[in-house]
Amino acid sequence: MAFVNTYNKWEAVRAFINTWLKDKSIYCNYCGLPYNPKDVTEEGHWIKCCDDPQIGRNIDHTIGVIKQNKELRKIQNNSTASTKSKAMRYALSMPPSLYRALNDYFLKMYKQKIFDNTKELRTFMKEFPAFCIPERT
Repeated sequence: MAFVNTYNKWEAVRAFINTWLKDKSIYCNYCGLPYNPKDVTEEGHWIKCCDDPQIGRNIDHTIGVIKQNKELRKIQNNSTASTKSKAMRYALSMPPSLYRALNDYFLKMYKQKIFDNTKELRTFMKEFPAFCIPERT
């Protein structure tokens, strides 16, 4: 999908995301099924989808997640986005299809997961703040 000659993992991720965002395929963000206008009832309901259809393209779903993350940042309890009891915290939020595609790409190309450890997750959060919920990691 993304072809970049680099030794920097995050440059490869950035190139992959930019290519992924240009895909015009329409699908449900919730269940992942491809959208087909023939499967829509007269009332406008998509019959082959889940209970909570979120129909759109990659760019549509990504814009929705970025807006959601901005709202979550506004209402968080503290700068690390942890709960009041500090038992749990938000880390990042991205469209499920993007995470699956990124992980599949890295498994296929580099024989590793996109996030091998906590350090890589934090680095991703710093490199791609639009997907990051806490103000500081």
